[in-house]
Amino acid sequence: MQTFQQALRNKDFTLTAELALDATAGRDAIILQAKKLAAEVDAIQVPDSSPSYATLSPIAVSAILLQAGIDPILHMNCRDRNQLALRADVLGARALGVSSLLLMRGQEVPVDVRPRVKAVYDWGTLKLIRFASSLEHANFLIGSIATVFKPARDWKPARLEKKAEAGTKFIQTQLCFDADLLRHYFERLVAEKFIQRASVMVALAPLPSADMAQWLGKTERDVDNLIADGILSAAVPIPG
Repeated sequence: MQTFQQALRNKDFTLTAELALDATAGRDAIILQAKKLAAEVDAIQVPDSSPSYATLSPIAVSAILLQAGIDPILHMNCRDRNQLALRADVLGARALGVSSLLLMRGQEVPVDVRPRVKAVYDWGTLKLIRFASSLEHANFLIGSIATVFKPARDWKPARLEKKAEAGTKFIQTQLCFDADLLRHYFERLVAEKFIQRASVMVALAPLPSADMAQWLGKTERDVDNLIADGILSAAVPIPG
């Protein structure tokens, strides 16, 4: 089984894909979806639950993928777990043989589902990264999240540097469809030599409908409304 770690180390361009999970998917459906994606990518990302509803446990899904010979990148957020639960899940990932983690703070719980759903945030991302990187015999490849923006000429990636010092080896951006914005952002990362400390991956997503484009334009701060407007005004519109 080729791992994401090997791909990052040996390839100039690395491609991953994220599973689409819900609360009803069974083992066979997960493996079928993952195998279709795995034929085209270097690793399969296993998302954590959304801020509005629960999906299958990413630990359980990662175990299913490993049994099928597919390397998972396990997502874990600080929003839904206190520090004991975070420690337990990282230890569980180590015991399963998971080799790559994507650790993040987690999106805020939407107003319309409060107070039924409460955020925890017992630990921040840096504490979680430090804990995962400190474990003996784990050898995790640890990743974290960054938001793409147009930085000032004197901007320094101080927050990313702290994540790298804590143990982060790769950064994945939030969704970004703006090539010019990415160019400005990466110019600063290169100028500050951050690229020498960690690999950086850009997150993209297929937009299957006009409704999805509109939703992203309204809810994702990193997706410009111009993207949604461009799709809606296309000569051959995407069906809603």
